[in-house]
Amino acid sequence: MTVEDLSCKIEDLEPDADVPLWTYKVLVERADGREELHTFYLMNQADPNNGIYDLWFDLSQVSREEAEAVRNTLVLGYDRTESPDGTRLLSIQPWGGDCMLYDISGEYPVALGQVSCSSGMSGGAVHSDPLWSPDGSRVAVTSTGRTIDAGMSFSFPIGPLPPELTHQKEGGLSGLTFAALNPEYQMGDAVGYPRCVPLAWSEDGLSLQYSWAWADTEGQLHEGTAWYCFDENGRFTEIRDVVENDVYPVHG
Repeated sequence: MTVEDLSCKIEDLEPDADVPLWTYKVLVERADGREELHTFYLMNQADPNNGIYDLWFDLSQVSREEAEAVRNTLVLGYDRTESPDGTRLLSIQPWGGDCMLYDISGEYPVALGQVSCSSGMSGGAVHSDPLWSPDGSRVAVTSTGRTIDAGMSFSFPIGPLPPELTHQKEGGLSGLTFAALNPEYQMGDAVGYPRCVPLAWSEDGLSLQYSWAWADTEGQLHEGTAWYCFDENGRFTEIRDVVENDVYPVHG
């Protein structure tokens, strides 16, 4: 077997994309004369456990030109969402931890790099449903805790810090639903709560509407909506326009 190394590195071209996508291209010649074109995708060279993927073609079945054309259009991840101006695309990486940012303004998508999607949750989180702000400066993603008793919140792979880190002194997600909203009861420990789920951005991209829910020690569920607001530099400023729906039993 003969192996020809065609490796290259896709550089990190985006300031917010702190980890590049590495690709290793290998042409393999089998003993029977068949050739295989392999492309290995390594999400984070410092941590191979983050995932290595092999896209390969049997060149006896397709031409090399056809194989490279397919490879050039590849976008890794799920929940792929384009920016409002159609020039960038954000996808959630296969294990749900971080995101990959692509430039899609040209003929083929170009990986700009991996963007951190830290949730601040104990045990980490799985991310989904990217939501671009209208001006394309921020993205909110839903963050679901990996542990069985974890709640749900939102993070910002592009833009400001996630609420769990911004409100760390007030209790992270708990503080965002309890202390920040000034409830009359103490928060309980019902499984799956508290929750904060992003719903929609304002037209100027300076506030994010989200739904919130938490359970008190009497087993009552409090839920409603609010707006999470930033200044023009992306710093948190306030929570406003809090609306609370009727209270009812958690398991009712």
